[in-house]
Amino acid sequence: MHAAATTPRFPWAHQIICLAPLALTLTLIVAFIGNDDDVARTFMQISAEQPALTTAMRLTSRWVPYLFYAAYCIALVRALLTKNRPLLRLTLVFFLAQACFAFLLVRIIKISIGLPRPYAALDGAEPVPFSFNNSDQHSFPSGHTSAAALSVSCTAYIFRNYPLSLLMGLLLALVGFSRIYLIMHHPSDVAAGMCIGLAGNIFIHRICNRRTP
Repeated sequence: MHAAATTPRFPWAHQIICLAPLALTLTLIVAFIGNDDDVARTFMQISAEQPALTTAMRLTSRWVPYLFYAAYCIALVRALLTKNRPLLRLTLVFFLAQACFAFLLVRIIKISIGLPRPYAALDGAEPVPFSFNNSDQHSFPSGHTSAAALSVSCTAYIFRNYPLSLLMGLLLALVGFSRIYLIMHHPSDVAAGMCIGLAGNIFIHRICNRRTP
């Protein structure tokens, strides 16, 4: 009879370092600015007054997740060429987690809740559950943050290097902040996206490290 399958311990220290900068950023925004409407009004004014910064935030929000996708695609090709089965398994499970958590789960929650985005909420929009085609009602949770959180936390998990984990955390904080700055998400949306990304990385860990002694 085989022994029960076991999974090595999840590296929580690196995950905490990776997620802490964004958590601190969200805490400071709420503490010093206020509720969702106050945050939206504040960044609406700042983004209008700082066009160069707004452009930089748009580029960050749009391209950082795709940079990680490109990096993992390169890793996938390398795994195929070198017949590196552990790397192949890791990259395939990474893309599976992105599809299941950062896309499918996020879309289901967005559509089911129908929370208006900050700019729409300022105009008086109310939640509209099961709003399939109206992206103005797809605020919660943040899909960009989910994808970025899963990518950076997975990268920190792979290398387990504390300076790199902190660098990944700062990059994630920049992505999450950009979504709030661009008035696309409330702080709570970004926080939920961060949690979904972490859940996706736990999924990767359990699939890639399951062993039968």
